[in-house]
Amino acid sequence: MLDYKLKKTILVLAMLLTLLMSCDTEPEISRQEEVTAQLISGGALWNVKEVTIDDVVENTLFANLSIQFEEGTYSSTNGGLVWSPTGTWSFASEDATSFIREDGVEVLIESMTSDELILSLDWPETTLDADKGRTTSRKGRHKFRFGK
Repeated sequence: MLDYKLKKTILVLAMLLTLLMSCDTEPEISRQEEVTAQLISGGALWNVKEVTIDDVVENTLFANLSIQFEEGTYSSTNGGLVWSPTGTWSFASEDATSFIREDGVEVLIESMTSDELILSLDWPETTLDADKGRTTSRKGRHKFRFGK
């Protein structure tokens, strides 16, 4: 009789242990969900700290640039031709290392922490404002370092 009770207890414990091990109490979030949460971070405004074009500092072209991300959309201030005032974006792949904007430009997420975001993109043309006699965009690899 004792042998039967012991076997029954061991069987019940094994079943409980199997059940506990198979339960996933916290759902896993995808890499895309994780990166999106960091980008939008409660409606945070990302303010430009430095801009380089082909490794040359070009802060004056993007003075006071700021970007705010929402899920699938963004808005920018002082982005010139490179960052339109509003637009859409979606991840280029499951690993969420880059996103594609509505204009087809792929933006690489080089680095992201809670208070710094580094994005880079290739801009295809140099444009001039004939009335003001100044460059409004420059062709090349643009790297933007933002902070909160």
